[in-house]
Amino acid sequence: MNNVMLVNLGRQYGGTEKVTEDLLLNGNISRIQFYLVCINGTGLYIKSSSITNKIISLPHAKIFTPIYVLKMAYFAKMYKIDIIHCHGITSSFFGTFIGTILNIPVITTVHGIVDIERDGYIKRKVFKVIENLLSNFNKRYICVSKFVKQNLINRGIIESKLVVIYNSIRDKELKCDIIKNTYFKEGYFKICSIGRLEDIKGHKYLLKAVNYLIKKNCKVQCILAGEGSCYDKLKEYIYDNSLQDYISLIGHINNPNNLIIESDIVVMPSLMETFGIAILETIALGKCVISTNVGGVPEIIKNGENGILVEPCNEISLAEAILKCYNDKLLIKNMELNAKSSYDHNFSNLVMYEEYINLYDEIINSERL
Repeated sequence: MNNVMLVNLGRQYGGTEKVTEDLLLNGNISRIQFYLVCINGTGLYIKSSSITNKIISLPHAKIFTPIYVLKMAYFAKMYKIDIIHCHGITSSFFGTFIGTILNIPVITTVHGIVDIERDGYIKRKVFKVIENLLSNFNKRYICVSKFVKQNLINRGIIESKLVVIYNSIRDKELKCDIIKNTYFKEGYFKICSIGRLEDIKGHKYLLKAVNYLIKKNCKVQCILAGEGSCYDKLKEYIYDNSLQDYISLIGHINNPNNLIIESDIVVMPSLMETFGIAILETIALGKCVISTNVGGVPEIIKNGENGILVEPCNEISLAEAILKCYNDKLLIKNMELNAKSSYDHNFSNLVMYEEYINLYDEIINSERL
């Protein structure tokens, strides 16, 4: 059995932590023994504690301390770690340092793009330099989309070190509540959008598109689920245009699957997505999605087959795509069937896990030659 140390020093629980948790869950049915390094008391620590007792917890300090290095190195030697798998730049900084001094191969999953995820010019430049430097000491950088891979190539990282493994959705996350909530009024064409209410998510263009359709006498209703800094601005637009009967902001919901299932279409109007987990969740549930043609989204959505792609920042183009579905229920049905099929063949949890296991085997076996 091979021993893999997963390093995830994220303080919040998000997509990066979900992937880490997925690997732990699948490790129970494979020849891999995972050891998780994470910050004590975080969402990942709490959730992972119910999966495994092979957790190396680090103190929840305001700054990363030398004890992180000492503790990680101690357990890496004690558990005879074969490979260190880091998630994110900060985790890679510590994991790569440990792997280098202990001669343990290191790989890092790159979940995002520095230009998008880091604020401030100086911070972005610093993180780019660090990410490029660490790539020299990693056996592989795993990119969550071809879009991320191309971004790293453009920054001068050697292409042979880059491999694409798509994220996935756990089967249990596709369950719906037993008690069905009724989010929509009867007789309306039902639209929903799920995600953080931030400028980068482009919700204002969806609201403008719905407003356009209302003026065309289309009987549509739109629900936005999520929280964020744009909540008040979006709410103001709804009231200023007398759209209260047609658009609702319902805040965060624990299980959005019911809302997705109840909708006729799901709209994701983001200005940028490195991959698009929410889009993946939608097609996994077999629902039609209209999304902007940005970032890694075209790797999930094939225009006219399992969804519709439109240009970003264009409410008229978005409105016309919604209108196309509004007038053609058969089109929606066909795209729904293709959506579920594309997910099962390309993005299932089993596909992701097998690709990671094959990569572990390849690197570990090459080290033993």
